[in-house]
Amino acid sequence: MTTSDLKKDDQLDNVFLLTKEGFARGAHIELRDRQDATSRYILAALLTENDSIIGAIRRELRRIVDVLVDDEHIVKVLREEVIKRETLEGPSAETAVRRCCRVEAKKLRKPKDETASAVDGPAASSEEAASAGE
Repeated sequence: MTTSDLKKDDQLDNVFLLTKEGFARGAHIELRDRQDATSRYILAALLTENDSIIGAIRRELRRIVDVLVDDEHIVKVLREEVIKRETLEGPSAETAVRRCCRVEAKKLRKPKDETASAVDGPAASSEEAASAGE
């Protein structure tokens, strides 16, 4: 028989995940994200697929050993010699890569939206200036 002491916060949180209110508030998604934050598959995908992280590794290598290494070589060494093969292959690894790439694509789309609002900004300013001049 399973027993729970609902006076303990961690056990109460686990029960909350199973409730209608917990599901409506997205508690299950938050739990998944919390678990993914330390997933070996997500971390391996970030190290090999994220251009920002690869660039940071390249810059740190340049700072430490004063040699310029291209991104492809860094990724090759990470894949073949540093990261365990099981974290780079298989369904879990493919899911992690898709998730990382999806988030990376969202980041790339944001600046375009911001430039559109920046274009709207000067137009709004000129309209305000025209109103002030009247």
